[in-house]
Amino acid sequence: MRAFWCFLALVLAAAPTLGEANDSLPFPLDPETKTVRFQEVVLVEGVSANDLMARARTWVALAYKSAPDVTKLDDQSKLIIKGLYHVAGKTVFAGEFNFNHTLTIDVKDGRFRYTMSDFVLTNPPGVARFEFPLEQYQAKSVKYKGLRDTLTRGKVEADALIASLKKAMQSPTPSDEEW
Repeated sequence: MRAFWCFLALVLAAAPTLGEANDSLPFPLDPETKTVRFQEVVLVEGVSANDLMARARTWVALAYKSAPDVTKLDDQSKLIIKGLYHVAGKTVFAGEFNFNHTLTIDVKDGRFRYTMSDFVLTNPPGVARFEFPLEQYQAKSVKYKGLRDTLTRGKVEADALIASLKKAMQSPTPSDEEW
């Protein structure tokens, strides 16, 4: 029953913004699968696959709170991360929203490919629990401005995470002798 009242409060709070025209998802949609997905192949001239994987592992250790907890696969050519990042919400339920995601990093000599996908938005603790794939936001054409703003900030954070990965993969990992 509590969840019903929280849902009702959310709908009533959204009423003033339901007529707004901009209801598109700020995240990129894969044209074939219609799912949210960032993907790019990045060239790193003259760097071996082993060195690129070492750089990726170092980046994961610095970018996520607990690398062992988020790392789901770690082999010679592929790293799969199940992580999340937080965004402050601007909805009737203020607090941090979690953007859960999967990040896959594939490496080959001279290049790497990242794929960031499987985004699920969850609300802050302490309120009626919800979670939904970001594609669901698009499919339902939710026009609640506070949620749209939260999603836009989530896209900015995803872009920042990807930019930091690309920068780390371009920079040599210091060896034990270089300290």
